[in-house]
Amino acid sequence: AASTSERKFPEYYDKTPFFYEWSRNFIKEFRLDSAGDLLKINPFVAELGLRSPIDMKFGPDGAMYVAEW
Repeated sequence: AASTSERKFPEYYDKTPFFYEWSRNFIKEFRLDSAGDLLKINPFVAELGLRSPIDMKFGPDGAMYVAEW
């Protein structure tokens, strides 16, 4: 929250698990309730046109970095 980076993710995504699938070329975000139970699975920036994502991390600037095959 204290970051001044223009690339940091919105607060909406705090503590949100992300899942990527190499063979299906997508990233999904999981919405959880306060107990950690799954409520919903949403597509995440489907228009990115990913090609076999193999790794994903958040950088110190708060941006999500995705490595593709």
